[in-house]
Order: sequence, then structure tokens, then C-alpha cells
Amino acid sequence: MFVVCKRYFMENYPPRLSPKLLLIVSLALFCSSCFTRQKKCKEEYHEGQVLFGKYFRFNDTVVLKGCLAHYYTAMQCQDTRSKAITAIIQAYEIAHKYSEEIAFLDSLKDADFKYPFVKALTRNHCVAAVAIKKGDTGAITKERADDAGIIEKYIATLPEKEVNSELISALFKEMGYVLSKEEYDGEIMRYMQKYPAQKDALDMLRNNYEVFHNNGKPASVTAYPLPR
Repeated sequence: MFVVCKRYFMENYPPRLSPKLLLIVSLALFCSSCFTRQKKCKEEYHEGQVLFGKYFRFNDTVVLKGCLAHYYTAMQCQDTRSKAITAIIQAYEIAHKYSEEIAFLDSLKDADFKYPFVKALTRNHCVAAVAIKKGDTGAITKERADDAGIIEKYIATLPEKEVNSELISALFKEMGYVLSKEEYDGEIMRYMQKYPAQKDALDMLRNNYEVFHNNGKPASVTAYPLPR
């Protein structure tokens, strides 16, 4: 009897887990790790928001550096990646750190944004802002014309049912700056014929020409659909 028990103990030590139980244990450990990481990312994002508020009030570059460090960490989790990207862009924007913003944008993919053209438009804004600082007032018109072309090309790739008022508004905001009133109205009519489902949005945009045309600042990142 003793020999039998000894043999069983030797053959079953350490205890053997069935494949099913082993899978359950592995999944439990994985989920626990993911939950801990997500919680950490949310805490990092929150800390970044707190510091951003302090930077906004006191314009302290040391605080900005700490704020960005928290946001960059929050980017590592899918749940907080999108809003962390948006926060980083806005922080660089407010601090007028366009070179750093361009470098950050270049590290991202088009897929990091709600629409694939948003990265290019935001980058164009930074380039124009740098040029304006150097006295190139024509950079605004160039940026707006480039932006309009980028959005229009993207819209042209979509099935009609996927063209929405958000895209139409982004396009005509740029067209309104670079086109004359007659040209702008002509584009409104052309898009009404091409995308009849967007008639209401286009009717509203028709009345916004003066607002768009007289807006002499480089297009702000907040003017475009934000990263998803």
C-alpha cells in the first residue's frame, strides 16, 4: 500500500492541471494583468488632465513636461489611447510647440484618427503656423487650399451613403476661405446634386461663407474631427 501511494505521489507531483483548467487559469491571469494596466492608464490620463489644468493657469513649462509624460503613458492602452493623443495635440497646440507637435504626429498612423485625413490636416496646420511666425502670411491660404483638396479626395473615395455632414462641413470650412462667394455657391450646388442626402447640411453651410472666408487664422486642430 505504501509503495502504491508513493508511486502515485511521485507521478502526480506537482499537481497536474487539465488543459481546460490550465486555459481558465491563464485567461484569468491575463485578464487581471489587462485590468491592472488599463487602470494604470486611466490614472495616468487623469494625472495628465490635472497637470494640464495647472499649466493652462500658470504657463509653467515644467508642469507641461510632466503633463505630457502622463499622456504618453496613457497612450499605451487602447481604452485611453484616442483621448491621450487628442490631449497631447492640444497641449502642444496651446503651448505653440509646433516642431514637437509635428514630430509627434509623424510617429502616429492615419488609423489613429477618426478619419485618415485628420493627421495630414493637423500637420498642415503646424507647418502653416511655423511659416506665419516667420512672416509668411500666404501660408494660410496654401494650408486651406491643401486641406480642402485632401478632404475632397477622401470624400470622393467613399460610397454616397458614407458621406456625412461632418465631412461636408470640414470640406466647406476650407473651401469658404479660399473660394470667392460665387465659386463657393457653385460648389454648394454641385455637392447638393451629388449628395442629395446632405442637402440640409449644405443649406446651412451656404449661409456660413462670410464666417469661413474672414477667418484668417490657421485651421485649428479642434476644427476637424478629433482622433478616435
